[in-house]
Amino acid sequence: MTDARAAVVDLDVEVVTGGEVAHRSDLVTVEEPLEIRLVYGPADHRVVRSVAVTMRTPGDDLALAVGFLYGEGVVRSIEDVAAIGHDEPPDPDKGIGNVVRIELAPTAVFDADVLSRNFYTSSSCGVCGKTSIEAVRVKIPEFPSRDTFAIDQEILGKLPERLTHKQEMFARTGGLHASGAFDASGQIVAVSEDVGRHNALDKLVG
Repeated sequence: MTDARAAVVDLDVEVVTGGEVAHRSDLVTVEEPLEIRLVYGPADHRVVRSVAVTMRTPGDDLALAVGFLYGEGVVRSIEDVAAIGHDEPPDPDKGIGNVVRIELAPTAVFDADVLSRNFYTSSSCGVCGKTSIEAVRVKIPEFPSRDTFAIDQEILGKLPERLTHKQEMFARTGGLHASGAFDASGQIVAVSEDVGRHNALDKLVG
């Protein structure tokens, strides 16, 4: 769940109704840049490289970074991640850390050419800023075979409303998207919120 202290800010606004101006406070969704740095290579020759900058709602930054790298085909399983954390102290004014550092395990199978897809990611679309069509064609690891998941049609139709009830930050600001994970009974087991749709999904995956 997104940290409410980092995700919203209380602003003084002017509301005009019927030609009359009223002053009040309003909770607004925060959007800040997040830089993702990757450490990779054999134990005796580690390389540090900035992979991407994405605009996101602060909160769940570590999950966002892992989910993003999974979607890009850099991280294929949690075993590939040796360490993760914020790489710089928080901004003294906002208290927000805007750089995340992910260290891959020295044994992680990784193609450094993947990093040629460096781009500036907006909060609107995970494809925005890709340098080529080939960069969009990311190979996602195949999941191991498992029982086929099935859910009742009636339960499926109720999930959007159930997800809305779980969106705490959206209820406060009206300005956040969400992704949710649910089981076959329709119980929502995890929810992530962000100003960007793909960020919300990356947070959930991460």
